[in-house]
Amino acid sequence: MYDSRNQKAKWLSLTLCFLILSSIPYLVFSQSDDSSTDSAPRVTINRIYLMGNKITKERIIYREFSFEEGQEWVAEDLLVALELDKRKLMNLRLFNTATLEMVPVNEETVDVVVRLDERWYVWPTVTFDLGDRSFNEWWYNQGRDLSRIEYGGGVDWYNVRGANELLSLKAQLGFTQKLRVAYRFPYIDKEQVTGLRLEASYTTSDAVNFNTDSNRQEFFSNQSINYRDLYLSTTLTRRPDFYNTHFFKFTYNHRTISQAVADSNAKFFLNGDTLQQFFRLQYQFSHDKRDFVSYPLEGQYGVIGIRQQGLGIVSNFYRTSVYGEYTKYWSLGENKRFFLANRISGRFTLQEEQPYNLMQTLGYLGDYVRGYETTVVEGHHFLLNKTNVKYRILRKQINLGDWMPLKQFRKIPIDVYAKTYFDQAYVWHPNPRPSNEPLTNRYLYGTGFGLDFVTWYDAVFRLEYSRNHLNEWGLFAGFRADF
Repeated sequence: MYDSRNQKAKWLSLTLCFLILSSIPYLVFSQSDDSSTDSAPRVTINRIYLMGNKITKERIIYREFSFEEGQEWVAEDLLVALELDKRKLMNLRLFNTATLEMVPVNEETVDVVVRLDERWYVWPTVTFDLGDRSFNEWWYNQGRDLSRIEYGGGVDWYNVRGANELLSLKAQLGFTQKLRVAYRFPYIDKEQVTGLRLEASYTTSDAVNFNTDSNRQEFFSNQSINYRDLYLSTTLTRRPDFYNTHFFKFTYNHRTISQAVADSNAKFFLNGDTLQQFFRLQYQFSHDKRDFVSYPLEGQYGVIGIRQQGLGIVSNFYRTSVYGEYTKYWSLGENKRFFLANRISGRFTLQEEQPYNLMQTLGYLGDYVRGYETTVVEGHHFLLNKTNVKYRILRKQINLGDWMPLKQFRKIPIDVYAKTYFDQAYVWHPNPRPSNEPLTNRYLYGTGFGLDFVTWYDAVFRLEYSRNHLNEWGLFAGFRADF
């Protein structure tokens, strides 16, 4: 019988343990910043020169600068600002390379020269993906079943009109059928503070993850359409400064399942329902000061948000969630070849009774403990802490020269990192199925070592050999930065 008092006490104890353990890197590696003295040499910015932005509009580039013509700076501070602004330009994901150089005009005046190498922006996309939550799920649990492959096509047009806008069109067949259209306006006002994102999609599928047994997904399939989902989304963004962004999101979902799925799990939509429709309101604040978003090595990233699913208009249920995460990245030593990162994240959901399809916790997206890639853990609340220590063993750039006619693809950067890691998590569920209890309401941890390969256009490949608390070892692969 589930003892709620004991579990709540354990939850509080684990929370305290997580906070203590995750704070160790911050206490050990925190450094104070030295401020410039009044006697330091000062310079005035004369002119700013932009080179290489054949498509990107100047206002998009100037938006990222912390300096402007006519400003007086401490020379050393300006050099630091140029490096930080270079990172901001690279994180737009519009350029292969960006350099910002301070060129002296005389003893008291400098020009700033910005050289940019623009990316290729129009990508006809060929979808060849897996319908499962991860490559490891498909490889180990689904027997490398080729019928679970998704295929299709579309286009991703980045930097539309040179304004960093994005148009995305997608048509997909195979394991899951999907039509999707999305458009992003980074700014819709002259001040370049407010942005807008619009998205619509329609998804159908025969196979439905209708249940979890022994912490593994179970699928229902009968060679007919068992799941349909219409999704509409509008997101308003506010970026008042360089590193902080507010998101206000309003969405609508209209989902249906077949009677056969509802009969297999009456809690899928709750109460044996075959229809689930609701409006969702969401607010999120993010602080992003990472050096490179696609594979960060220095900086910090934080998110806090609240999500309300079901507003009492068309839905018959309510689900309120509060979530957050904070990640800190350090480079260790002057040669910047050793790196440390620590991430703590969590979610708290108010309602005790929740639909099965909305209770995804560990094992989905980026929330997982390495060593448990073949399992999932559902619950109401969770805490997750991940730590990486990396060493860069290779940094190289291959120049294809005239062999590659497209300038944007001539230089191939290759970085390779060796790493070790330790992850820990706790998922709280008031009434788990007995078969799922081995990983629910228990302290989970995993550790191991691996290699990361990083190359052009934000491509990342991970190979990891991990061990979990059950003393199970496994070799796993991933295709994006672990965090």
